[in-house]
Amino acid sequence: MRYCFFFVAILLLFGSCKKETVTPVTIQKVSKIVKDTCKQDACAEVTLNYVVVSGNGEASSKINKRINEFIIQSLYISDDSLKIPKTIPEAIIDFIETYKKDKVAFTEISPYFAEISVNDLYVSPNILSVEMNTYLYTGGAHGYEATTYTNFDAQTGEILPFDNLVTNKKEFLALAEKTFRKENEIPEGASINATGFWFENDEFYLPQSFGITSEKIIFVYNQYEIASYAAGPIVLSIPRLEAEPFFKSPFIEHTK
Repeated sequence: MRYCFFFVAILLLFGSCKKETVTPVTIQKVSKIVKDTCKQDACAEVTLNYVVVSGNGEASSKINKRINEFIIQSLYISDDSLKIPKTIPEAIIDFIETYKKDKVAFTEISPYFAEISVNDLYVSPNILSVEMNTYLYTGGAHGYEATTYTNFDAQTGEILPFDNLVTNKKEFLALAEKTFRKENEIPEGASINATGFWFENDEFYLPQSFGITSEKIIFVYNQYEIASYAAGPIVLSIPRLEAEPFFKSPFIEHTK
Protein backbone atom coordinates (compact mmCIF):
# COMPACT_ATOMS: atom_id res chain seq x y z
CA MET A 1 0.00 0.00 0.00
CA ARG A 2 2.83 2.36 0.86
CA TYR A 3 4.53 1.66 -2.45
CA CYS A 4 1.26 2.30 -4.29
CA PHE A 5 0.79 5.62 -2.51
CA PHE A 6 4.38 6.61 -3.33
CA PHE A 7 3.87 5.76 -7.01
CA VAL A 8 0.67 7.82 -7.22
CA ALA A 9 2.41 10.76 -5.54
CA ILE A 10 5.20 10.63 -8.13
CA LEU A 11 2.65 10.62 -10.97
CA LEU A 12 0.85 13.62 -9.48
CA LEU A 13 4.14 15.47 -9.09
CA PHE A 14 5.12 14.97 -12.70
CA GLY A 15 1.58 15.73 -13.83
CA SER A 16 1.60 19.08 -12.04
CA CYS A 17 5.00 19.95 -13.48
CA LYS A 18 3.72 19.20 -16.94
CA LYS A 19 0.81 21.60 -16.50
CA GLU A 20 3.17 24.42 -15.54
CA THR A 21 5.27 24.01 -18.69
CA VAL A 22 4.86 26.95 -21.06
CA THR A 23 5.32 26.65 -24.80
CA PRO A 24 7.34 29.34 -26.57
CA VAL A 25 6.07 30.59 -29.90
CA THR A 26 7.96 29.94 -33.12
CA ILE A 27 8.77 32.76 -35.54
CA GLN A 28 8.92 32.45 -39.33
CA LYS A 29 9.93 35.25 -41.69
CA VAL A 30 7.90 36.13 -44.78
CA SER A 31 9.08 38.44 -47.57
CA LYS A 32 7.05 39.63 -50.55
CA ILE A 33 7.70 42.14 -53.33
CA VAL A 34 4.75 42.86 -55.63
CA LYS A 35 5.12 45.14 -58.66
CA ASP A 36 2.29 46.25 -60.84
CA THR A 37 2.43 45.14 -64.48
CA CYS A 38 1.76 48.53 -66.01
CA LYS A 39 2.86 50.08 -69.30
CA GLN A 40 5.09 52.72 -67.69
CA ASP A 41 8.67 52.04 -66.63
CA ALA A 42 7.89 52.98 -63.03
CA CYS A 43 4.83 51.34 -61.50
CA ALA A 44 3.29 50.93 -58.06
CA GLU A 45 5.19 48.57 -55.80
CA VAL A 46 4.64 46.89 -52.42
CA THR A 47 7.40 45.34 -50.28
CA LEU A 48 6.46 43.32 -47.22
CA ASN A 49 8.68 41.72 -44.59
CA TYR A 50 6.82 40.28 -41.62
CA VAL A 51 6.69 37.44 -39.14
CA VAL A 52 4.24 34.57 -38.86
CA VAL A 53 3.80 33.05 -35.42
CA SER A 54 3.14 29.37 -34.72
CA GLY A 55 3.46 26.85 -31.93
CA ASN A 56 0.85 28.00 -29.43
CA GLY A 57 -2.58 27.39 -30.91
CA GLU A 58 -5.14 30.12 -30.32
CA ALA A 59 -2.52 32.57 -29.03
CA SER A 60 -0.60 32.35 -32.31
CA SER A 61 -3.81 32.87 -34.29
CA LYS A 62 -4.60 36.06 -32.34
CA ILE A 63 -1.10 37.43 -32.83
CA ASN A 64 -1.08 36.66 -36.56
CA LYS A 65 -4.50 38.29 -36.91
CA ARG A 66 -3.21 41.49 -35.31
CA ILE A 67 -0.13 41.52 -37.57
CA ASN A 68 -2.28 40.96 -40.67
CA GLU A 69 -4.63 43.77 -39.61
CA PHE A 70 -1.67 46.13 -39.25
CA ILE A 71 -0.43 45.34 -42.77
CA ILE A 72 -3.89 45.65 -44.30
CA GLN A 73 -4.59 48.95 -42.56
CA SER A 74 -1.19 50.32 -43.59
CA LEU A 75 -1.85 49.53 -47.25
CA TYR A 76 -5.41 50.84 -47.28
CA ILE A 77 -5.35 54.30 -48.87
CA SER A 78 -8.64 54.19 -50.73
CA ASP A 79 -11.57 56.46 -49.83
CA ASP A 80 -14.06 53.63 -50.21
CA SER A 81 -14.80 52.55 -46.64
CA LEU A 82 -17.26 49.92 -47.88
CA LYS A 83 -14.59 47.84 -49.59
CA ILE A 84 -11.90 47.46 -46.95
CA PRO A 85 -9.68 44.48 -47.87
CA LYS A 86 -9.88 41.41 -45.64
CA THR A 87 -6.61 39.74 -46.60
CA ILE A 88 -3.05 40.87 -47.34
CA PRO A 89 -3.24 39.89 -51.06
CA GLU A 90 -6.48 41.90 -51.38
CA ALA A 91 -4.83 44.87 -49.65
CA ILE A 92 -1.89 44.76 -52.09
CA ILE A 93 -4.23 44.74 -55.08
CA ASP A 94 -6.27 47.58 -53.58
CA PHE A 95 -3.13 49.70 -53.07
CA ILE A 96 -2.01 49.19 -56.67
CA GLU A 97 -5.49 49.79 -58.10
CA THR A 98 -5.81 53.02 -56.10
CA TYR A 99 -2.63 54.30 -57.74
CA LYS A 100 -3.98 53.43 -61.18
CA LYS A 101 -7.18 55.40 -60.52
CA ASP A 102 -5.24 58.38 -59.16
CA LYS A 103 -2.88 58.26 -62.14
CA VAL A 104 -5.82 58.71 -64.50
CA ALA A 105 -6.97 61.80 -62.62
CA PHE A 106 -3.48 63.21 -61.95
CA THR A 107 -1.20 62.13 -64.77
CA GLU A 108 1.93 63.76 -63.31
CA ILE A 109 1.99 61.85 -60.01
CA SER A 110 4.90 59.54 -59.31
CA PRO A 111 4.31 55.82 -58.69
CA TYR A 112 3.11 54.90 -55.23
CA PHE A 113 5.11 52.45 -53.18
CA ALA A 114 4.83 50.86 -49.76
CA GLU A 115 7.44 49.26 -47.52
CA ILE A 116 5.97 47.54 -44.49
CA SER A 117 7.76 45.35 -41.98
CA VAL A 118 6.95 43.55 -38.75
CA ASN A 119 10.04 42.30 -36.89
CA ASP A 120 10.35 40.32 -33.69
CA LEU A 121 12.37 42.21 -31.07
CA TYR A 122 12.02 39.87 -28.12
CA VAL A 123 10.67 36.32 -27.89
CA SER A 124 10.17 34.40 -24.64
CA PRO A 125 7.65 31.85 -23.36
CA ASN A 126 5.63 34.75 -21.91
CA ILE A 127 6.20 37.77 -24.15
CA LEU A 128 6.51 38.51 -27.85
CA SER A 129 7.51 42.08 -28.67
CA VAL A 130 7.30 43.21 -32.30
CA GLU A 131 8.34 46.36 -34.12
CA MET A 132 5.99 47.55 -36.88
CA ASN A 133 7.35 49.89 -39.54
CA THR A 134 5.47 51.65 -42.33
CA TYR A 135 6.77 53.78 -45.16
CA LEU A 136 4.25 54.91 -47.78
CA TYR A 137 4.74 57.20 -50.71
CA THR A 138 1.46 58.35 -52.24
CA GLY A 139 2.57 61.61 -53.84
CA GLY A 140 3.85 64.88 -52.47
CA ALA A 141 7.26 66.08 -51.32
CA HIS A 142 7.95 63.07 -49.11
CA GLY A 143 6.33 59.91 -47.87
CA TYR A 144 4.71 58.90 -44.60
CA GLU A 145 6.85 56.95 -42.14
CA ALA A 146 5.95 55.56 -38.73
CA THR A 147 7.20 53.02 -36.20
CA THR A 148 5.03 51.41 -33.55
CA TYR A 149 5.49 48.52 -31.14
CA THR A 150 3.13 45.85 -29.87
CA ASN A 151 3.79 43.50 -26.96
CA PHE A 152 1.81 40.26 -26.80
CA ASP A 153 1.22 37.76 -24.04
CA ALA A 154 2.70 34.73 -25.82
CA GLN A 155 0.45 32.35 -23.87
CA THR A 156 -2.88 34.04 -24.64
CA GLY A 157 -2.19 36.23 -27.68
CA GLU A 158 -3.58 39.28 -25.88
CA ILE A 159 -1.88 42.67 -26.19
CA LEU A 160 -0.02 43.82 -23.07
CA PRO A 161 -0.70 47.56 -22.60
CA PHE A 162 1.95 49.72 -20.94
CA ASP A 163 -0.36 50.60 -18.04
CA ASN A 164 -0.88 46.89 -17.29
CA LEU A 165 2.85 46.20 -17.06
CA VAL A 166 4.22 49.17 -15.17
CA THR A 167 3.83 49.27 -11.38
CA ASN A 168 4.59 52.94 -10.78
CA LYS A 169 3.99 55.03 -13.86
CA LYS A 170 4.94 58.34 -12.20
CA GLU A 171 8.36 57.10 -11.05
CA PHE A 172 9.06 55.40 -14.37
CA LEU A 173 8.15 58.61 -16.20
CA ALA A 174 10.71 60.44 -14.05
CA LEU A 175 13.36 57.86 -15.01
CA ALA A 176 12.42 58.18 -18.70
CA GLU A 177 12.63 61.98 -18.61
CA LYS A 178 16.02 61.84 -16.89
CA THR A 179 17.28 59.47 -19.60
CA PHE A 180 15.76 61.59 -22.38
CA ARG A 181 17.43 64.74 -21.06
CA LYS A 182 20.78 62.97 -20.86
CA GLU A 183 20.55 61.53 -24.38
CA ASN A 184 19.53 64.91 -25.85
CA GLU A 185 21.79 67.11 -23.70
CA ILE A 186 18.95 69.00 -22.00
CA PRO A 187 20.12 70.35 -18.62
CA GLU A 188 18.21 69.29 -15.52
CA GLY A 189 15.84 72.06 -14.49
CA ALA A 190 15.72 73.58 -17.98
CA SER A 191 12.61 73.49 -20.14
CA ILE A 192 12.13 70.11 -21.81
CA ASN A 193 11.78 72.10 -25.05
CA ALA A 194 15.00 74.05 -24.46
CA THR A 195 16.75 72.41 -27.42
CA GLY A 196 13.84 72.73 -29.85
CA PHE A 197 11.42 69.90 -29.04
CA TRP A 198 7.65 70.36 -29.22
CA PHE A 199 6.32 68.76 -26.04
CA GLU A 200 2.84 70.14 -25.36
CA ASN A 201 2.54 72.40 -22.32
CA ASP A 202 6.30 72.03 -21.88
CA GLU A 203 5.76 68.69 -20.13
CA PHE A 204 7.62 65.46 -20.91
CA TYR A 205 5.54 62.46 -21.93
CA LEU A 206 6.12 59.07 -23.53
CA PRO A 207 4.85 57.96 -26.95
CA GLN A 208 1.92 55.55 -27.20
CA SER A 209 3.92 52.34 -27.69
CA PHE A 210 7.14 50.75 -26.51
CA GLY A 211 9.30 47.85 -27.58
CA ILE A 212 11.18 45.29 -25.53
CA THR A 213 14.54 43.70 -26.29
CA SER A 214 16.78 41.51 -24.13
CA GLU A 215 18.81 44.61 -23.22
CA LYS A 216 16.52 47.65 -23.27
CA ILE A 217 13.10 49.25 -23.49
CA ILE A 218 12.59 51.37 -26.63
CA PHE A 219 10.26 54.32 -27.19
CA VAL A 220 10.06 56.09 -30.56
CA TYR A 221 8.60 59.52 -31.22
CA ASN A 222 7.70 59.58 -34.92
CA GLN A 223 8.06 62.64 -37.18
CA TYR A 224 5.99 65.62 -36.08
CA GLU A 225 5.26 64.15 -32.62
CA ILE A 226 7.83 66.22 -30.75
CA ALA A 227 10.01 67.61 -33.56
CA SER A 228 9.99 68.49 -37.25
CA TYR A 229 9.95 65.95 -40.08
CA ALA A 230 13.59 66.77 -40.81
CA ALA A 231 14.59 65.67 -37.30
CA GLY A 232 13.48 62.14 -38.11
CA PRO A 233 12.30 59.64 -35.48
CA ILE A 234 13.48 60.40 -31.93
CA VAL A 235 14.48 57.22 -30.09
CA LEU A 236 14.55 56.84 -26.32
CA SER A 237 16.27 53.72 -24.96
CA ILE A 238 16.25 52.68 -21.30
CA PRO A 239 18.43 49.74 -20.13
CA ARG A 240 16.33 46.80 -18.91
CA LEU A 241 18.14 46.61 -15.60
CA GLU A 242 17.06 50.18 -14.88
CA ALA A 243 13.49 49.66 -16.13
CA GLU A 244 12.66 46.25 -14.61
CA PRO A 245 12.08 47.47 -11.01
CA PHE A 246 9.10 49.44 -12.36
CA PHE A 247 7.50 46.52 -14.21
CA LYS A 248 5.41 43.52 -13.24
CA SER A 249 5.86 39.88 -14.16
CA PRO A 250 5.87 38.42 -16.84
CA PHE A 251 8.04 41.31 -18.02
CA ILE A 252 10.83 40.50 -15.56
CA GLU A 253 12.54 37.77 -17.54
CA HIS A 254 16.30 37.74 -17.81
CA THR A 255 17.72 36.25 -20.99
CA LYS A 256 20.38 33.64 -20.25
